Amino acid sequence: MTSPQPANIEIGRELSERLTIHTNVDQEVLVTTAAASFRDFILPSAVWQAIYFIGGGLALYWLLRAAYRAWSNRKRGSIDALVGALKAHSTTPAAS
Repeated sequence: MTSPQPANIEIGRELSERLTIHTNVDQEVLVTTAAASFRDFILPSAVWQAIYFIGGGLALYWLLRAAYRAWSNRKRGSIDALVGALKAHSTTPAAS
């Protein structure tokens, strides 16, 4: 009986032959439209459709409100000014 030969594996060559690199240079946007077909599941389909549109309306309201607040507060100051204001209105005494 002969002793088994040690395996001769070249890791670098094996990896380079089987390596696949994927680059994602496109941007994908997933959009749901009102063409969705709502089905009866626990609640009637009309209720699901109403929930969908109400949720979409609330999300749009939140987006517009956040954009307005960001735009109107753009010149209020820096982070240092915010920290200073928080320290000035603090009710606990500062540690010495």
